[in-house]
Amino acid sequence: YGSPGSYRVTLVVVDERGARGEASRTVLIEERPPPPDPMSVPGDVNRDAKLDISDAVALLGHLFLGSPSELPCGDGTLFDPANLALLSSNGDADVDLSDAVYVLLYLFAGGPPPARGAGCVAFPGCPDTCGG
Repeated sequence: YGSPGSYRVTLVVVDERGARGEASRTVLIEERPPPPDPMSVPGDVNRDAKLDISDAVALLGHLFLGSPSELPCGDGTLFDPANLALLSSNGDADVDLSDAVYVLLYLFAGGPPPARGAGCVAFPGCPDTCGG
């Protein structure tokens, strides 16, 4: 794959008798589009492409027991911007106990969905769990 631009390409063919033929064409090489951003479900701590009670439990485990030791995005910490975006279910740009409670209220008490929605959303820096 060459650099973007317009190129003149010439094909020269010589047969066994030495007869020569050639054809030229102009070829345009366009820039490759950037890859799509990885897609994840907001609040999906365990990377199974769905939001359920196991995500609230995993977030509580991380916050209070240190297990799982790493979160799904970026450098695996609570301070990574991608983890803050993915796991701040209530939309306050912080990840804490209130996010796990927010998810549980959504799942079991008719509370609002996570601030970024309940379906697959682009999260740069996170793994693609939705096949985006």
